[in-house]
Amino acid sequence: MDSQLSSIYDHGTFGVSRRTFVKLAAACGVTAMGGMLAFPGQHADAAFTEPEDPSWPELPAGKVRFTVHSDTHFTCCDVEKKLPFAFETIYRAVPDCAAHVFAGDSVNTGTTAEFDALLAGANAAIRKPALFVMGNHEFGVGGSPLEGNAVTNFKYFLSHLTCADAYQKPGGAFEGKLNVHTEIGGYHVIAASCGRGYWYGDTTYDDDGTTPITILDWMKREIAAAAADDPTGTKPIFFMTHHPFPDTVWYSPTSFNAGWIGDYGPVDDRNSKAFYNELKAKYPQLVHFSGHTHIPEEDPRSIFQDVDGFTLVQTATFGDNFWMRGGKDADGYDENGGTGGHPSDGYDASQCLLVEVDAANGHEVTIRRMDFRQGAYLGTPWTFKVSDKSTWTYTHAAMEARSLPPILEEGAAVRIPADSITQTGASFAIAADKIRPDASGLSDDVVMSYRIVVLDAQGAEVYNACYMSDYYNAPANQPAEFVRPLFGAALAPESPYSLKAYARNPWEKETLIGEVIFTTAGGEAVPATPLLSVDFSQGSAADLSETPHVLTPFGSPAFETVEEFGRQVAVFDGATAAFGYDFAAEDFAKLATSTTAELLVQFTAKPSSGYTDIFSCGQGGGQWLEYYPTGKLHYYFTDGSTNVSTPVEPGVWTHITATYDGASLKIYQDGVLAGETAAAGAIAAPNASKARWYIGADCGGEGEPQAFSAAKVAFAKLTHGTVATAEEVAANYRACAPSTIELPEPDAFGAPEVGAACVIPAAAATTANGTPIEAVPSVIDPEGNPVGLYLTSVPEGAAALAAAAARGTTLYSFVPTVDGNHTVTYRAGYSQASLTVSVAAAPIDPDPEPTPDPDPEPTPDPQPTPDPTPDPDPAPGNGAGGGTGSSGQGTGGSGTAPGSTGGSRLAKTGDGIEAGGALVGLMATAGAAICVARSFWKGEFSEEESR
Repeated sequence: MDSQLSSIYDHGTFGVSRRTFVKLAAACGVTAMGGMLAFPGQHADAAFTEPEDPSWPELPAGKVRFTVHSDTHFTCCDVEKKLPFAFETIYRAVPDCAAHVFAGDSVNTGTTAEFDALLAGANAAIRKPALFVMGNHEFGVGGSPLEGNAVTNFKYFLSHLTCADAYQKPGGAFEGKLNVHTEIGGYHVIAASCGRGYWYGDTTYDDDGTTPITILDWMKREIAAAAADDPTGTKPIFFMTHHPFPDTVWYSPTSFNAGWIGDYGPVDDRNSKAFYNELKAKYPQLVHFSGHTHIPEEDPRSIFQDVDGFTLVQTATFGDNFWMRGGKDADGYDENGGTGGHPSDGYDASQCLLVEVDAANGHEVTIRRMDFRQGAYLGTPWTFKVSDKSTWTYTHAAMEARSLPPILEEGAAVRIPADSITQTGASFAIAADKIRPDASGLSDDVVMSYRIVVLDAQGAEVYNACYMSDYYNAPANQPAEFVRPLFGAALAPESPYSLKAYARNPWEKETLIGEVIFTTAGGEAVPATPLLSVDFSQGSAADLSETPHVLTPFGSPAFETVEEFGRQVAVFDGATAAFGYDFAAEDFAKLATSTTAELLVQFTAKPSSGYTDIFSCGQGGGQWLEYYPTGKLHYYFTDGSTNVSTPVEPGVWTHITATYDGASLKIYQDGVLAGETAAAGAIAAPNASKARWYIGADCGGEGEPQAFSAAKVAFAKLTHGTVATAEEVAANYRACAPSTIELPEPDAFGAPEVGAACVIPAAAATTANGTPIEAVPSVIDPEGNPVGLYLTSVPEGAAALAAAAARGTTLYSFVPTVDGNHTVTYRAGYSQASLTVSVAAAPIDPDPEPTPDPDPEPTPDPQPTPDPTPDPDPAPGNGAGGGTGSSGQGTGGSGTAPGSTGGSRLAKTGDGIEAGGALVGLMATAGAAICVARSFWKGEFSEEESR
């Protein structure tokens, strides 16, 4: 095994997301990725579903009973609620329950804080003897079974146990022990902790607390001692480890690198079956319990009887989320389009096993599957005698032979919702409540998945994929109709197709549900539409798109004003701060083959190690912008390997645009294409319980933020529909680029005075990539009021202004109404710069005209001559503006354009001055000017308006 991956295993650093491990494995050359090295903890907001009508039949007395639990994962998935509810249920349903065994991963990362939470729950809820062993998640804090944080923290937990007669609590029979061999009701129970990196060959301390011994040697010795206690072999020996043996219970493929099995071999062979084969040959009376896989107990393959060996059972999860094998051709897509085998809606999982032994009936073993969401035992109890192999009916081969395809009831059908049809795909809807397993073959069978096949008009198969059914959900969370999009489909527009739906059992025996014909939508282009649009300039993180997404701040994102911008930006600390926006399946469907992500960002530091994310929602799917210690920003999608990148220096404001059009990934930096790679297919939705798109971080498996960036962000936008072209990206950059502005000298304004038009000299502006852009002015008077601007022609003799106009620069003028210092601010892209211009009072006329008679007698014209071509009446003003005009009080009145060489009238625009607005001309002709009101100087001149 590659040294990097070996180091990860050796140090037990397994608290990684699926996406992180995929990257790591790819870097190390690992290709078999059916499972996970460690399952990330989950923190669903409302994960647990209490049963509406619990039904626990009374059990006969006179038998030994105890429960087996695994993968409690404090403090994940509402487990603080699940644990007390489960134990209250156990004591009501099974009042004679003798003990409880926890087979590892009782906490999520092994911290004392998690153990404290577990202690609070366990000490209050558990009223019978309990024992705990370590799984790989307890090693999340590092160390070995001899020393280090993992063992220190686990022993801290044991030392604070107070629940009744706990085996390892202070004063208990196995005080502080990592491994326990005890008896429950006269039956041997052997429970062993794992070592670092799932390794059971790791060295621990023997029962005396000082002598080193490998865990494998300890287990061999204790099993032999238990067997010697019953030479007849009729009594079961219960044996617990956190990890399954290879190729036994579902799902436990031999490849250790897949992440599902334990390492029971020597240092150089992590796939070894030697220990398992040794036990098989000697001890048919063993009943082995393992956790780790999180496979739902509804799956009938959760029990495995090896006719040449012993019985093995997997324990699902007591408090975390379910897992499946995954893969679109196996268990299939989950509800969000993920194929990693980790359905988001399985977060209310809460199951354990009730083990029962009947000494009066040949020590018959009965195992019941307790589901606390349903409030019932699942299926038929598994019953057998370890000494009578004729009762061993739970071999996978025998169960497969007995199983039958699912049954269709009246009304079973598949349909295509008309409003779901797009140019490249559609959704399908299956009447799931009319489909059931055929229990006449295998009583515990389930409808595991639905297989969907799409054929084109020529009968060629163009799509074939499976979808996880809802079998693992609580009944209350199983809708009557199963509806999913055709994840990953790439059908042709305006084309006919046939869709067939099949119902499958765990052994892929299937029944055709039905067939439906549909035609994809026409190929009309979908306009670019903002799906998420956040502008931090006003100190708000709200989504400004047409359908705003719910915002959740995490940590303490801050806002600060950037002087060169004259507006606010968001500041992320790289530790806990992020803004998350709730996304739904339909949002990801819109982005599947058409995405444009745009943001203006300044990284304040490179990551010291690993990576950080800045504008992302990537978890077993999705897409994400990720920053590395090398200073490169990568744009990834779906698989965690296909990406494009560009170097981005910290401390520099950088405009980034990333696009995907179904054929290629592209990343642009400051308006210029910086990377491109071929890519195909729809972007899979992220595999998260509560998907959020993050600014400042990335989405974790349960919707929480992770991979925090140290950065500042001015704005971020996510657009679906037609992706931005290179020309549009360049134009967008110019409209919001950080720019250098060269201000004119104040004397270039001449000698402005009240009432006289003042032409505003042009300022030179250049973007960070050297592109000249126009700097547009605004004016504020000494009292803080915006001053109306006019587009203007060049005054006679103004050579400098004429030269600027010849370069394409728009010229503006204003007419001061008060004297004093006026502030002229130039905006170019996202930057601004200001200077002060002094305006003098209007000169006093020394010889004014005499005041006319206010009411002179008119002299009538006895024979007036009509004007053959009278001027039209001026357009009325709207009364809202502050400009001059002959009609009304608004901007719409007529008059002479200040600074023009002619006497043409101002055209009415209909836009009055609003508070905080300024008049900016939109077009001009020689000798005339047109003015409109635009909210500009306060930063209300948005990027959309500027492009």
